[in-house]
Amino acid sequence: MLENPHRRYRLLAQFWSVAFVVTGLLFALAPERLGSDMQTAARLLGLRGTLDVTPWSMWHVIALSLMVTVTLLSWQSAQDPTAQAPYRTLQAAKLSSTAIFLLLAATQGSIWLLAAATDGSIALSLWLVRRTFATSARIPGFGRAPLPSPGYEVWYGKVDLSPGRALWFRYTLLDGQVQQAATWALLFGADKIHAGKQIWPLAAAQAHGVGLVPATGDAAEFAAEETVFHVADGHLGAGHAQGHAGAVRWNLTWQDRGLRFEHTPWLLRQLGLVGTTFRSPLADLRVSGTVACGDEQFTLDGVTGAIGHLHGRRHADSWAWAHCNNFDGGEDAVFEAISARVRVLGQLTPPLSSFALRLGGQTHAFSSLRNWRQTRTSWGSGRWQFAAEAGGVRIEGELQAPGPAQVALVAYTDTDGSTLWCANSKLAALTLHIHDTRTGARQTLRSTACAAFEEVDRRRPERAVTL
Repeated sequence: MLENPHRRYRLLAQFWSVAFVVTGLLFALAPERLGSDMQTAARLLGLRGTLDVTPWSMWHVIALSLMVTVTLLSWQSAQDPTAQAPYRTLQAAKLSSTAIFLLLAATQGSIWLLAAATDGSIALSLWLVRRTFATSARIPGFGRAPLPSPGYEVWYGKVDLSPGRALWFRYTLLDGQVQQAATWALLFGADKIHAGKQIWPLAAAQAHGVGLVPATGDAAEFAAEETVFHVADGHLGAGHAQGHAGAVRWNLTWQDRGLRFEHTPWLLRQLGLVGTTFRSPLADLRVSGTVACGDEQFTLDGVTGAIGHLHGRRHADSWAWAHCNNFDGGEDAVFEAISARVRVLGQLTPPLSSFALRLGGQTHAFSSLRNWRQTRTSWGSGRWQFAAEAGGVRIEGELQAPGPAQVALVAYTDTDGSTLWCANSKLAALTLHIHDTRTGARQTLRSTACAAFEEVDRRRPERAVTL
């Protein structure tokens, strides 16, 4: 295991949380002794003034409650070093107390410099360690989210291997009635799908922010990247994906072209009204590496691919999803779509849709929450038709799944133990019409057999399960 900034920060934050507990207990059980020891230390340092530590006054009780608060904040920050909220709140508490102690030192006596130095050093130490990765090229929406209980987290990828061949891989953490970590794979061919899944105990993948030391190659490659999944030989980081599922093995790197899509509306996320957050942090990749299954091996050099990320308390009730960045005409374009029925306050919503299109250097976002009058979506039985309009651009499109031999039926387990059924293909056909209503310009994008298309429902189809 490689040492890296995430691990160092986690250990430091855990150290401070323990220190807060010890100090808090001393402050609760022997406040006068603590005050006396601090004044003795101040005298040795040549500081003047007095510290008033009156036990079981209103201010003493408030100080104890704040000690509990900073302890919990420090512990939460240690659990997820990349989370902004607990870190910023803890820093605000320590920096404000440092500033107030400095003011008291200027007006009440230099003894308060001791308290200012203590809180200031806590804030400074956390900042110094965290800045080594907070200022690095982290990928928005890719890093691990705090895993609720019950909760789940998924990263999935698709790679266009060659005409008529594609790889789907998936890394999952499930903390519900079923608790497990897993890697999944589907290798799509002309007339057969190779499928596999590897399962481990959830605890085996709980540590994150660590580097994988591969059996061959330069281990330093992995030292600086953000890692989100690591168990056995299954690894997903900001620049590498490795692992196996059944007979399918992959060892991939990529060039990130910097395209991100955020599909779950900000307001619904902030209000906690949806059970799932869906992001596409690596929406346009050029993938290199190897994919193997049995005696067959693919050597890749800059093929198209993408990686998505979703997490939350429970899956949506049903949804359709599509992605394509490999079009017949070679256009430099990326399209992604999601339509989902979710439960908000216990009630099932109409389809909520988000469409995103990158074309001609411009990104167009279409949300049914903002433009519900212009949005329509209908999917089922391997076909999806949709239309949306925003910002003077209207899109109309259709996805068509290939034949049954190229569509896998995959069973997903939700946090409550229920099953969802995913009709999954990475060889679907997409036709997308774009109309700029301001200029009248029209364009059509087509992908004959390189679009990802999934339909997920809680009703099991009458066909054999692939995975």
